[in-house]
Amino acid sequence: MRKRIADYVTKTIFQTIDNIPSLGYESREAQEDMMLNITDSYSNQENLLIEAGVGIGKSLSYLIPGILISKLSGKPLIVATSSIQLTEQLSQDIDLAKKILQIDIDKTVGKGQRNYPCIQRIAKHFETTKDEKYTHYLDSVESGVDKQNPKKLNIDEWDDICVDGCTFNSCKYKSECYFFQTRNKLKKPCRRIGFTGAYIPKVIIVNQDLLISHLFKLKNTSRGVIYEEPCLLIIDEVHNIEEKTRSALTKELNNTSINRTLNDYLSFISQTSNSQSSIKNAKDCFNQIRETFNCISKELIEESKKLDYEGTLDRLFIEKGDSDTCEKICSSIYQCIEDLNIAATFKMNDSLENLYDFLEVQLNELITFFKTYGKLHDINLMWGTITKNGRKVTVNYCPKRIDRVLNQLIFRKKYPTIGLSATITVKEQNSDSYEYIITNIGFEGEVDEVRNSPFNYNKSRLFIPEKLPNYRIRNDYYFSEISSIIQTITKQNIGGTLVLFTAKEDLKKVGVALKKSLTCAIYEDGNGMSQKEILKQFKQTGGVILGTGVFWEGIDLKGNLLTSVIIVRLPFPVPDPVIEYKISEAGNNSDKILIPEMITKLKQGSGRLIRSMTDQGILSILDSRLRSSNYKHQQLIFNSLPIKNRINTFQELEEFQKFL
Repeated sequence: MRKRIADYVTKTIFQTIDNIPSLGYESREAQEDMMLNITDSYSNQENLLIEAGVGIGKSLSYLIPGILISKLSGKPLIVATSSIQLTEQLSQDIDLAKKILQIDIDKTVGKGQRNYPCIQRIAKHFETTKDEKYTHYLDSVESGVDKQNPKKLNIDEWDDICVDGCTFNSCKYKSECYFFQTRNKLKKPCRRIGFTGAYIPKVIIVNQDLLISHLFKLKNTSRGVIYEEPCLLIIDEVHNIEEKTRSALTKELNNTSINRTLNDYLSFISQTSNSQSSIKNAKDCFNQIRETFNCISKELIEESKKLDYEGTLDRLFIEKGDSDTCEKICSSIYQCIEDLNIAATFKMNDSLENLYDFLEVQLNELITFFKTYGKLHDINLMWGTITKNGRKVTVNYCPKRIDRVLNQLIFRKKYPTIGLSATITVKEQNSDSYEYIITNIGFEGEVDEVRNSPFNYNKSRLFIPEKLPNYRIRNDYYFSEISSIIQTITKQNIGGTLVLFTAKEDLKKVGVALKKSLTCAIYEDGNGMSQKEILKQFKQTGGVILGTGVFWEGIDLKGNLLTSVIIVRLPFPVPDPVIEYKISEAGNNSDKILIPEMITKLKQGSGRLIRSMTDQGILSILDSRLRSSNYKHQQLIFNSLPIKNRINTFQELEEFQKFL
């Protein structure tokens, strides 16, 4: 069956390729090869990894064969993305695929709950306030209205009107709710034309977070939130799947959650057995829990006082706890669980049953926490998170071996999974290696040859100034020099500039200096505006974006909107418990971890510059390591960058900028 479907799809792909130019679209060899290789993966029931450079058109390379396979198999194609921006773009690409293939396509886009308006919440707001704006909102809620397409809804009040903990079937508005309708569509197979006619191909687009949540629900309860057995699973931007999975598996503990569990426990006992000994045991146990947690909090707060930061400090190291103390606390929690089970044999109703289920999970998570903290097992990693001035301290833990989790969760299914990204290989000597991504995500299957971008990078330049301050010594002199170089690059630039930082502290210091010397608009990441808001205004005004984190990927600014990308420092990961664990697993060879992590992010950041066939610009890297011939990774870094033509002086820079 698979072989017959694959043969038909291959034949149709060749016909489609021949027709694409007549529709006004360019046919690309790398894109055609990817379509055929993805079809082969379906036929052979094999997973596949592909690095596809910017501009190849990787979306169509998997959508066209995937849609054709869906049409013939009657099973949906599932595509998991890593960002809302890519989700929105994919929705448009499906419309293009529909035009190219000239067939009807059933498209369902599933986003996180908080991207949808909630009729029940809006109605409750009106009942409470009698504010007429909420009746306007109720009239404006319809299919297709979400956070990215709010239409007549006020996006500034989105947090008050979005879905936040859906009651699903028990909600009286479910028949009118776009979120509820969408979640139902995510589970449904392909529709037929007529009773016995051909299938209408279906594409389900979700983010990677929802995919991971679905797979865990499927594993633990046999009830997922997406169609369970697609014809193909596509993971776009697959380099993000490890971190998305780690985030999904991370549990957290803080004083609020501890107190809530205790209060709920006491409430359950008092409503069932009302056992005074159980109540005393629980209070004694939670006093021990609070005392231990407060000790961890004090240590983290003391550590945070040594650091200059704003907002939140994440992934702080936590020293091992006393194993005897942790073992005693675990024994006390086991006693609480036993008392809970005895109490559950008394009077119970639906509400108490739900509370029982919640408490059982919470108490077992507390046992896992103390086993991790006391090193009573070696399964999990642990770290601390702290907000400014220690107002809130949280301890987080998650499994160490995310590769094993993903291997079982994704890469051992009956259907093939195709992972794609523009940045998943590291150049080693004369070849591109998939080794790091394979190890990180527990991948099993075949890897495709790297498909390089068709863009003409020869028109652009890589600028490494001759004189750069020492990247290690980030004092006033360093920031003064870096700011001066950025100012010089920007003043002569025709078009927009994106400056990428690895630390928000660096961004703020440079931002202060640039605001004094530049007259153009300057947008700072973390200064009260979202990435989407910054990009919207930047497209209107031009100027400079100073960005960290999310600005390293997912930005698509063509032509003069962006002609200069400046990377201040090589984006090596900050040492944290996750990175340290990976290094220990690599035999304490830090280069095996830090270099691939850095190269992946560097390729993402530099990839913001050239986004079309006609784009040209300047990629500047202001890290002094790239001026040192003794730096052993220098050539590897240069080999990893698409722009090969280098300039070194401000005179060369000025000459080149004249012709941009």
